[in-house]
Amino acid sequence: MQKKIMSSLVGNKIYSNFRANSLLRVIQAKHPSVVDLSSAYIHIFESEEKLNSIELNNLKQILDYGEKADIQKKFNNVLFIGPRIGTISPWSSRAKDIVVHCGININKIERLSKVFFQTDDVISKKEMISIGRIISDQMTESIFLDEKSSFQLFSNPKQKKIEYIAFLSNGKKAIEDYTSKNGLALSGEEILYLSDYYTKLNSDPTDAELI
Repeated sequence: MQKKIMSSLVGNKIYSNFRANSLLRVIQAKHPSVVDLSSAYIHIFESEEKLNSIELNNLKQILDYGEKADIQKKFNNVLFIGPRIGTISPWSSRAKDIVVHCGININKIERLSKVFFQTDDVISKKEMISIGRIISDQMTESIFLDEKSSFQLFSNPKQKKIEYIAFLSNGKKAIEDYTSKNGLALSGEEILYLSDYYTKLNSDPTDAELI
């Protein structure tokens, strides 16, 4: 079986200066070593064959829809935020239709946020994940520490039966037990957030939503 070709194109700036400064203040409350941040969309796409120069140039034009990103060398850390693993975002579906309609043959395309940080000190992977949780929606997005890890978004795992966690019957303890049983790195704060969320929804979470 021929291996699929994975490629990427860095896109436009995500956060306005006002939004970036607001996020920075929130991050610094827990991680004071972070002194600056910047952002850019990154578009990752899968194809059967490597795109030729004309196709690649056309794709760059299609994906140019905002202010140019200004990424400087001072940013010594980066993380990626994308849609939840196992899902296809609405953006992806629309973008693929447009790209294929323009004669560029791809299997799938997805857009992620690539967020750059400047820090005074070296920060650990655990700290980077913590920062990612601050600036992402934990219910709908996944955090990746490098671009290659985000290729999981393009995998097609075999479908398995959905498991429902008995939250409505057992409350927060059901999420705590599931977290412990499956080795999920959910903090007490995150479990409380999920408990409040599913209380408002009045529904049981699925295993896919918690993983």
